[in-house]
Amino acid sequence: MDWKNIRLYRLDSNKTILPFDCGDSDLNEFLLNDALIYTESLIAVTYIFENIKNQNTVAFFSVMNDKISAEQTNNSGWKKFRKSIPEKRRFKSYPAVKIGRLGVAVQYQN
Repeated sequence: MDWKNIRLYRLDSNKTILPFDCGDSDLNEFLLNDALIYTESLIAVTYIFENIKNQNTVAFFSVMNDKISAEQTNNSGWKKFRKSIPEKRRFKSYPAVKIGRLGVAVQYQN
């Protein structure tokens, strides 16, 4: 792949999404129909890699705010995680960023 033809941008209403098919209809539908709604609703932000020479979408990923908390982990995993944090900075939960959706077009997989 010639990386000089690949562009990364943050999805917004001013940008048209180039053709995309990752082989998973749920992910395709999310990118083409829901990603912008998630962005405008402040649920998730989607970033898109596009091939400007071939005029297609290479891949996309959506990120959203999340948290890590004791309720989400097994007890021994949580204790091990908390031991790595100085005692003054230990809380019941910690902020995190989650990759909510990730898709790579079929022709770019592998």
